[in-house]
Amino acid sequence: MAVSLVLLVGSSLFLRSLIVAQSIDPGFHAPEAAMISIETRTSGYDDAQALVALRQLTERMAALPGIDAVAANSGYLDLMEIPILSGRGIEASDTGESAPVLVISEAMARRFWPGQDPVGQMVRTRGKDTQIVGVARDTKVRTLGEAPRPLAYYPLEQNYLSLITLIARGRGPAPETLALLRRTINDFDPPLVIMSQSTMQAHLGVMLFPARMAALLLAVSGGLGLLLAAVGLYGLVSYSVSRRTREVGIRMSLGADPDSVVGLVIRGGMRLVIWGTAIGLVMAFAITRAVERFLYGVSATDPVTFLGVPLVLLTVAAVAAYVPARRASRVDPVTALRSE
Repeated sequence: MAVSLVLLVGSSLFLRSLIVAQSIDPGFHAPEAAMISIETRTSGYDDAQALVALRQLTERMAALPGIDAVAANSGYLDLMEIPILSGRGIEASDTGESAPVLVISEAMARRFWPGQDPVGQMVRTRGKDTQIVGVARDTKVRTLGEAPRPLAYYPLEQNYLSLITLIARGRGPAPETLALLRRTINDFDPPLVIMSQSTMQAHLGVMLFPARMAALLLAVSGGLGLLLAAVGLYGLVSYSVSRRTREVGIRMSLGADPDSVVGLVIRGGMRLVIWGTAIGLVMAFAITRAVERFLYGVSATDPVTFLGVPLVLLTVAAVAAYVPARRASRVDPVTALRSE
């Protein structure tokens, strides 16, 4: 009983966590977008050649029917509809010949410039004096449950990286957009190495994967635990009733009300259930603390779960105890008195 309760509490917490996680705002909006990453140095490009090729490739992608916008690396603020809260975002005029600039996230602004507007501040990054030109809204990066983290967005031409992620927003389904990107890259330069490719929905699905798997596994385990608890309790109470057949017969021969006999048998069975529930709650309180960091928007001691699960188990236990108890109340007193 105690183990079943622990499994059910765990599965309930992760199911509630999954429901909450699916409603978390990741900070950006581009459900119809697709993303594809390429590695230019591995493909034989030096940095100058790669920037020229990238410009040509993005122009070719943007001209495709069904493609609304294309952005590379951290220039995707507009495409992903990430709001600029102060200043401006990355613009086409931010090239390798213009003054170095960057946009920072809210979390970075709070950490290094608390209570101030950092727009216009100069910072030293990658050996260059760089001006902060904007503050962008916080977004989720690795998981939906993570706390806001400091982020910096740079123009690609000013801070070139050989691993380039191209993001495109299309008018049709995201898989079609992804296929267009892949075909365009292959047509542009077949040896160009594609490192990864995904739709934005699939990317968000990866963020939710741990919560989904934990919820699925614990739900199956919890369901089996509930079934085993019900079957075990039924067998235990049935055995208890068979041991008390003479007692039941005596009570019935002395005029005991059948309902009182049912209550007596149920109370006997429920006594063990209540003890098992108490022990299970203590175990659950201890164990769920260890998985709290994997929960989204749900406390490890969520009162709805810790009240609801025992109530469900006690209800199942009561139903499981009722059947043998009702059968005991219908035993013929003479037959019961003759039993050994």
